[in-house]
Parts: sequence; structure tokens; C-alpha cells
Amino acid sequence: MNDHAQETRMVRTNSAEPVTCAIDPLAERFAAMRHAAMKAREWGERYAEHRAAIVAHMGAAEVATIGGRPVARHTTTTARRISTEAVRRLPAELVEAVTVEVPSRRFVVVDADDGASV
Repeated sequence: MNDHAQETRMVRTNSAEPVTCAIDPLAERFAAMRHAAMKAREWGERYAEHRAAIVAHMGAAEVATIGGRPVARHTTTTARRISTEAVRRLPAELVEAVTVEVPSRRFVVVDADDGASV
């Protein structure tokens, strides 16, 4: 992780067993979702390969054209982010004072046999 990466810590808000919900009526939809996720990963890899080849061919150019018409832009942007390396060197009290916990939910498909994340 570089010092510009953002850190996210998942915090379970309840130590009790998770609430379950039967989705039997959505079994076909769930199977279709799993299939779509597999295809998305496959297509994502293909997209990344093609994109890398095009970006490499573009070099320093910002606009790619086909037949003289613009088809893609590759521009440089500058973002301002907090350096986690620098934050780690700050006094713990200061870091704690400016740290907030933001609850979120994560959807993970699990293996039906052993319950492990897929």
C-alpha cells in the first residue's frame, strides 16, 4: 500500500449472530448474478488488457482517434489525499480526534458448502 492509499476498516456494529434472510424465491436471480459476476471479472480482465495496449500506444497524447474522430481521452488529473504514512507519525490523540467511523454494508457471495467468501 503506498502512502496515498486510503485505509478502510470494517467494523461490525453488532457482536451477535448475523440476521439471516431466506432468498429461495430469488435462487434463479442469485445464480444469474453469480454467472454475471464471473463474466464481469473475465470481461474486466479483457478490458484492462485492451485499455493498457491503447494507453501504451497513445504515449503522451491525450485524445485517441479512429478515422479522425475522437474515441477516447487519457488525461492527467491531480488529486489531494491524506498521506497515511504522515498520519501514522502524528500523535495518537490527534489522529483519534479527526478519525470518524462510517458504517457501511458489504455484500459478499459465499460458497454454499463451507460458507467461505467466493
